[in-house]
Amino acid sequence: MAELLKTLYAYDRAVIGYHPDADGMASAAMFIKVFSRGKETGLFSIDTPDRSLTTRQVGDIWTFSPEVVVLVDVAPRNLKQLKELADGFTVVVLDRHQYKPEVKNIVKYLLNPHVLCLGSSVEIYSCSKLVYDTLNKISLRWLAVVGLHGDSKEIHWTHFISQFSKQELKAIAKMADIVNLVGTAYKIDGSEEPSGIESRRKELVLLESKTQSAGEFSKSFRSNSLCHLYDLLKNDLRDAVSTIRTNLNRTRLRFIEIVSKSKYNLIDGVLAYVSGQTLKIDEGDTVILYQRGQQVVEYRGITANRKIHCGKLFHDIGGGHRETGGGASNKDPSEIIELLKERIDEQSETSR
Repeated sequence: MAELLKTLYAYDRAVIGYHPDADGMASAAMFIKVFSRGKETGLFSIDTPDRSLTTRQVGDIWTFSPEVVVLVDVAPRNLKQLKELADGFTVVVLDRHQYKPEVKNIVKYLLNPHVLCLGSSVEIYSCSKLVYDTLNKISLRWLAVVGLHGDSKEIHWTHFISQFSKQELKAIAKMADIVNLVGTAYKIDGSEEPSGIESRRKELVLLESKTQSAGEFSKSFRSNSLCHLYDLLKNDLRDAVSTIRTNLNRTRLRFIEIVSKSKYNLIDGVLAYVSGQTLKIDEGDTVILYQRGQQVVEYRGITANRKIHCGKLFHDIGGGHRETGGGASNKDPSEIIELLKERIDEQSETSR
């Protein structure tokens, strides 16, 4: 740990790659707060199904020529790309997800609950909590809690969040909601330029890094042009939540299509609601959400069935943990749904 921190403090140019949800953005913002003052830092969001950088992003990184590449809240599965980066730069990965064993031999530093042998605790960690523990700066605690809220892990860390008042925790939950929705959104019809999506995400991360509390963040956000997008997404989210509520009382296994009137990717924001306290699924239930895009269909799963491991359901199109998982495919949804049904049946039979 000391060697890692020494490396991070010593660099003059760095790239931070992050997953653009509340957990990933809070993690990236913490690094910027601690290490980027007076230094050159590039920011790249990573939300491809295999958590790899795009060809354009890789080219931009080589052009930028950083001394260190930090990846937070992403479990890289494109080993060829990862090795090419590691051959040119010092690569640091801080993440909570299950990772490919080869990653440990490719990157210079890998901090992960699975690597740290935290046992059952791996399921309760957010990346932001891992980053907070690594940096050990009390001033960053509020950002760690934003990440915990974004991943619906805050219920496991009551002592950690006990220093915050009810009003502060309400502001933190609101901020996590804003960042989850706006950060993961993009036009599913392909009408939005990638540079516009990247710019919006970077703006959110930098706003987090410049504020000292969730309340200050929300106040600044209200005067930001992104506030209109949040209101638009929130209306779509209400419709999606209503659809899910209608389906929750039907069967133990549900496949629910998410539709956005404004044509934005909404599935990660919806998943945050289903895995949180707003929409609690019953013990033994499994819910698979899917949303059609221009080229691929996005899938997210959540289960309260101890026999089911969501991450393994999506192993060839994505991944995840026991309780939540997801991925994307360009195949017809009916084909993927049948495949997921078969895997759920197999896991249920194996666990008997």
